[in-house]
Amino acid sequence: MDDIIFGSTNDALCKDFERVMKLKFEMSSMGEMKFFLGLQVDQMPEGIFINQTKYVNDVLEKFSMTGTSLMSTPLALTHSIHLDPTGEKFDETLHWSMIGLFMYLTTSRPDIMYPTCLAARYQSSPRASHMMMARRILRYLKGCLTE
Repeated sequence: MDDIIFGSTNDALCKDFERVMKLKFEMSSMGEMKFFLGLQVDQMPEGIFINQTKYVNDVLEKFSMTGTSLMSTPLALTHSIHLDPTGEKFDETLHWSMIGLFMYLTTSRPDIMYPTCLAARYQSSPRASHMMMARRILRYLKGCLTE
C-alpha cells in the first residue's frame, strides 16, 4: 500500500485528478489532510501550517512530565553541559529514546535543534546532568505547545 498526497489551489482540478486516479487505481480518498507522519496539518486561507502539539503531549505523558513546571528556554544561556565523567550514570536507553523523540520534533520545532544536538553528544554515557538537560527541553516544550 502506498500513500499519495495531492493538492491544488483549484478545487475542480483536485476533484478531476481524484476521479482519474480512482479510475486507474483501486484507492480511497481520505479528504482534506489533517495528519501526515505525525504532523498535524492545518489548512487555512492564510496558508498551510504544521505542528506537533499532539506528539509533544504524548511525549510529555510518556516521560511523566505533564505536571511539571514550565521553562522559557530549552537551554540555559550559561549552561555547563560537558562530558561529566564523574557524574551519576543514567539509563542509556531512556536517554536515547528522549533524543530520538526530540530529533523527530525538530521537523516543526527548529528552536530545539541546538539543545537536542548538544544532548545527543552524550548518548554513549549519559549522566544525571544530561538527563536534567533533556527534561528541561521537555519543560520548555510544555510551555510553548502551540508555537
